[in-house]
Amino acid sequence: MKNDVDSEIISYIDTFLTVRGLSENTKKSYKEDLFLLKSFILSLNIDIYSLDKYHAELFIKHLMDEGLSKRSINRVLSSCRGFYKNAYRLKKIPVNPFSGIKNSNENYKLPVFLTKPEVDSFISKNNKSDSFTNIRNLSILTLLYSTGGRREEIQSIDVKDIDFLNSEILVKGKGNKERLLFITQEAETYLKKYINERNKIVVHSDALFIN
Repeated sequence: MKNDVDSEIISYIDTFLTVRGLSENTKKSYKEDLFLLKSFILSLNIDIYSLDKYHAELFIKHLMDEGLSKRSINRVLSSCRGFYKNAYRLKKIPVNPFSGIKNSNENYKLPVFLTKPEVDSFISKNNKSDSFTNIRNLSILTLLYSTGGRREEIQSIDVKDIDFLNSEILVKGKGNKERLLFITQEAETYLKKYINERNKIVVHSDALFIN
């Protein structure tokens, strides 16, 4: 199940930051910064602790697109690093997704990625064939885009790892560490269609995606 974003942020501010003896104004700034992250997380429909470096980079781009100054973005980055550093210390995450992201004044370069309209256009053009290969590929694409999962993580999925009831998939990442990916309704639709076709031809394999 997803963690409640509000309670996780408030808990961090009221416990860890209070223990450090920070002023009320400083804690208020942390809360404002982390609630910007909260809004972004909710827009992606992901859990606060399943956010990875790819999502973190998208978040920084979002802040740039919103017109925030470099100084403001660097402050938000600092707040997010602190929040996830604490989460790492408490073993809630395997790695801090913001740890390798440089401040804006260090000429940080964002990765090249597909936009939502580009993905929609690709799906529309390739959604006219009911061949097994096409259904599988569309399922993989929507999973990659909607979850931000890594290629290796998507390849590692077994059918038993999927929980449609809670809209989540258990994947194995670097170092064989497990984490949950939360999937959108669109991704679920393509995934269910693919599994239905997969089960017609597969008997002795646990792997979700097959050749």
